[in-house]
Amino acid sequence: MTPSDSLPARFVGYPEGCPPAIAEPAAGSVFRVTKHDPPHEADFASLFEMGRIVKAPLKACQSRGLSLYRKIEDARHHIELFAFHGTFIAVGILNAETGLMLATPPKDGSRPSHLTWWCFDGVERKSQFQVIEEHGDDRD
Repeated sequence: MTPSDSLPARFVGYPEGCPPAIAEPAAGSVFRVTKHDPPHEADFASLFEMGRIVKAPLKACQSRGLSLYRKIEDARHHIELFAFHGTFIAVGILNAETGLMLATPPKDGSRPSHLTWWCFDGVERKSQFQVIEEHGDDRD
């Protein structure tokens, strides 16, 4: 059995080709913007899980993953642009047991270290992260 043989069981209900074949095993330190300290499960809901419908195939796949950053500066910039997403920055250390990731920076170049993380089914997302910074008021 190859690693790809086990992917469907780890991403139940995902469309074919999602995550993309070029996604790599999750690895290393990453940053996530959250609304809560400590983070809540809701801070780690994907756009798809929140009911947001995205029609473009690549974006529809991305909507099943979570936005993360390799560089804390990009997470800070995210808060400047989208404070309604949260005002806390949490750091996490991911490994291959937690899912797959792919660099998905916005076309405008504003947050070049942006990643999409497709978390394997059964992994408790919030337990991978701890808040390390606060920027402004906590917004629920």
